[in-house]
Amino acid sequence: MLYNKRTYAWCLAAVAALSAYPLFFGVRIAVLALVNGGIEPWQYARYVIPYTAVSASVLIAAAAAPLLLRLGRWAAGAAALCGLALFFPLEYAMEQLTVRGAAFQNAVLMQLASCIATPAARSALLLSLSGYLDGAFRIHYYLVSLLLIAMALGTVYGFLRPRADARGRAAQTARLVCTAVFLGFCVFANFTGFFRTSTDLLSPLSAGLTALFFVVMAASTGVFAGSALPARLARAAPCCSAAAALAVCLVMYYGEYRMLGGRLYQLGVGAFFIPTSLMSLSPADLALLTVSAAAGALACLFVSRKA
Repeated sequence: MLYNKRTYAWCLAAVAALSAYPLFFGVRIAVLALVNGGIEPWQYARYVIPYTAVSASVLIAAAAAPLLLRLGRWAAGAAALCGLALFFPLEYAMEQLTVRGAAFQNAVLMQLASCIATPAARSALLLSLSGYLDGAFRIHYYLVSLLLIAMALGTVYGFLRPRADARGRAAQTARLVCTAVFLGFCVFANFTGFFRTSTDLLSPLSAGLTALFFVVMAASTGVFAGSALPARLARAAPCCSAAAALAVCLVMYYGEYRMLGGRLYQLGVGAFFIPTSLMSLSPADLALLTVSAAAGALACLFVSRKA
């Protein structure tokens, strides 16, 4: 038998339970848009983009495990590719849902307002939304979606095809913890925007949460990147993890840079936080990128030591 049917049922039930909220609201606003020709701004659920498409993709790819597990060690990778192939058309369809009102035209503009500011500050941005609409802000949640799909399916398929050695067990536990923590941060960010305001200068709370998000994302990426390497390349795993973590954080920075029209959120006040000419990165941003890369390497080393 390629997999344990009871484990498969539990994994599928867990994915379905975690996906219930975004799937319910995604289907709800899609039906409202089809029936009424659009939705009202108050009917839009911030959880919908991108989590409806993410949830549907993960659920379908997880359900396909009986077929994909026939690929052996390539099953998790194939599932991630399957999930991504499902995600992009589903996400595009959700983005194009019409939202009535003078400020918003479709769901993707609603998401843009959610990305930029908190509900209290969003009204100050409605008149200037057109200045942000080059579409590059999608980099943020496309990257997060890619990571969530890969992490969730990597965790599910790790349970369905467990490795008996200590390294495999330690990596699977670390993947589960990282997926849960990163998902929690993503949901929290989606609902609160880390309490950002309409200005580029972040409050200490917002800056701290943003920095912590980058470190958690980097550490999670490092764990998955390191555990994906074969045992014979274990010594290179920390370096690969650090490189993967840094690459992910740089892409996130680039998405923010494009979203804000060539600026970045400022993490604090003082010379250490003043942007430089290098893509508006401040010394604080460079320090955060360095810490994030180190977090990726250290997380990978921690898993290796536990094994």
